[in-house]
Amino acid sequence: MKKSTFLFCLAGLFSLTAHAQDWQQLGETIQANDAYLQLGYSITLSADGTTFAVGAPDTQGSGGTIEDHSYVNVYTWQSGVWAQVGDTIWGGEPFLSPPNSNYFVPGGGNDILLSEDGTTIVIAERGYYYINPQNENEIIFSDRVRIFDLTDGEWVQAGEDIFEPGVRNINLSHDGNILAIGDDYNDTNGDNSGSVKVFEKQDGEWVQLGSTLYGTGDLNYFGSSVALSADGGVLVIGCSRGAAGGITPNPGYTNVYNLENGEWVLDETFAGLYTDYWGSGAGCGSSVAVSHDGTVVAMGSYQYVNEGTTTPVGNVRVFQKTEGTWQQVGGSLEGSRSSYENTKHMIDLSADGSILAIGTRSSSMLGNVKVYQLTEGEWVQAGETISSAATGESNFGTALSLSSDGSIVAVGISGANVGDFLSAGAAKVYQNCSLTQITTEAEDGQTACNGSTGILTATAGPELYANASLNWYDSADATEPVFTGATFTTPELTADTTYWVEAETATGCSSARVEVTVTVNAVPDAPATEAEQEFEEGATLNSLVIETTGTVVWYSDEALTTEIPAGTLLADGTTYYAVQL
Repeated sequence: MKKSTFLFCLAGLFSLTAHAQDWQQLGETIQANDAYLQLGYSITLSADGTTFAVGAPDTQGSGGTIEDHSYVNVYTWQSGVWAQVGDTIWGGEPFLSPPNSNYFVPGGGNDILLSEDGTTIVIAERGYYYINPQNENEIIFSDRVRIFDLTDGEWVQAGEDIFEPGVRNINLSHDGNILAIGDDYNDTNGDNSGSVKVFEKQDGEWVQLGSTLYGTGDLNYFGSSVALSADGGVLVIGCSRGAAGGITPNPGYTNVYNLENGEWVLDETFAGLYTDYWGSGAGCGSSVAVSHDGTVVAMGSYQYVNEGTTTPVGNVRVFQKTEGTWQQVGGSLEGSRSSYENTKHMIDLSADGSILAIGTRSSSMLGNVKVYQLTEGEWVQAGETISSAATGESNFGTALSLSSDGSIVAVGISGANVGDFLSAGAAKVYQNCSLTQITTEAEDGQTACNGSTGILTATAGPELYANASLNWYDSADATEPVFTGATFTTPELTADTTYWVEAETATGCSSARVEVTVTVNAVPDAPATEAEQEFEEGATLNSLVIETTGTVVWYSDEALTTEIPAGTLLADGTTYYAVQL
């Protein structure tokens, strides 16, 4: 599951830039249809990038009535457009909102996550009110988490609601069965000390996995961000205001835990970088991301200040675990402009941790997204910066999400104006085919007899692209395939012929073409032999006298449909058919 929420801001990043291929928008822009809905406040992609969900957490809309709902929509890529999957998933029912309240009803799109295959979605809903089952006159305030599975084309809730006093951040294992919930406002060990709980789906119900993890003191904000490895066995937690290793004033830190014997065991703590900005720390752990195998961790510090300045510009660092030791990968990505820009909750990693996406936003509410690829130990920008394409697209990069290979990024634009609707919100998806890791494998050296057809096969890899199309061409630069499919039966061939095959993703990115040659052999003469031969009992086909210069294959029928082994015992009065290869 890939996701990010809220805002991650970074001023002009110091890095290398390679523009092998730029980012192109994939499909149309998804837009809200009312003012102040903030569609795009949260966004999440499936592993292959062909399905995404987007949330609109502001429930009032332009009318500002209590009957309005927040909502989440899911879209999938079909025939070159984004088609909605199932019905809209709505936020809390109005009758459960506080009576005589001027506040809007629950925000159902505050944080959302898709499973790897895009068939499970988790929705965090903040500010939820419900009636106490034991006392119908009592209304309880609590955040809630709901999980939906795609069943027969519709979203069906799986299990009961999960109620927690504070649900600030969520993350999901790739199969959708392990869920982490961060509550950085939990007060167990002090005001806003924070906590994190992990749940596992067992027999259709969500059961807590391991003990609750807590922050250690006031204003730690433990659980500012959370991330899970693909199998849910590695948990990364950001504590954006805590102190680690004696560093003050509270620069924040990031913890990595491993699931061992049903409990979460601390593996590593990454201390934040010192900053003197208002004495409040750099905010390390305000955003975190983890590779699929849990060995690469990225963390953002939204209030990091460059040495010698007083302006927070943000910082992103990446660490990798090799032979049991965590070491920083590449240099830190830091802001370099003097304008007020800060960072919070806006990074994502590809499956292998080699591609990093960062969302930025300035004090003027403008924003952009930059994607970096690890090249020879350094983070090199891949393609141009993705920026607002039109005026009125404020909060561009409020949320982002990367596909597993890093070639597709979904971007939330929660402040986008749509016509006369202010801050309605929007979402866009971009693609950079140069980052696609798709490959094609085909067996070369195929042969066919003169005047017959050849049968060619190919496969796409790695597993992420298992459903890719396979296009066959009759020249290296042909634009139209002669066939699409894994197995290609050629026309009848009279000479050696070469074909080229490539794998193509559902969104139109292609692998390098692989050359496959069919060698056409002359049809050999029929074997020379006496039409009738005598034999002794126990003789086999091998006993028959036959003149041949090649390999003989025997059949029991004239249509040559039933091949029989050369060791077959001869039967009196039976006709056998020989073919020379």
